[in-house]
Amino acid sequence: MSTLILLLTPVVDVVLLAVATWDLLGGGTANLAHSLAAIYLGYSIAYGKRHIGKLDRKFQARYARKRGEPVPEFTDPEQAWPRSRRERAAWFRLLRMYLVLAALMGGAILLTGDPARTQALHSPLIIWTLIVVIDGLVSFSKKDEPARA
Repeated sequence: MSTLILLLTPVVDVVLLAVATWDLLGGGTANLAHSLAAIYLGYSIAYGKRHIGKLDRKFQARYARKRGEPVPEFTDPEQAWPRSRRERAAWFRLLRMYLVLAALMGGAILLTGDPARTQALHSPLIIWTLIVVIDGLVSFSKKDEPARA
């Protein structure tokens, strides 16, 4: 069942993209739903594999306990990294999400060719730009503590 759900995840993304595009090309006015669709698609592409993997490991452990089997131990390889490297890796995932959502929102603005119909996409795009810039400044300002002797 989990394999089927995993395989259907990209189908949901494609359907969402098609419906949002069809709505805007059909003369619809962009609203919060269109912004959320772009944000979801960006999140799905940037974080989807990581989060599905975490959920899969969580359920493996849960069902191993129910069956009385030994619980598999899972470790996140990033936990061994210095904090600054983890912060930067997280920022690059956020940047990947932003690039997808910005491309989708910007593409919708350009594709419709009517700034009045796509006004609802401008504010979220500006807010996400600020989020990425501020998070980048914070992430790259992190320094690791020196090793203790």
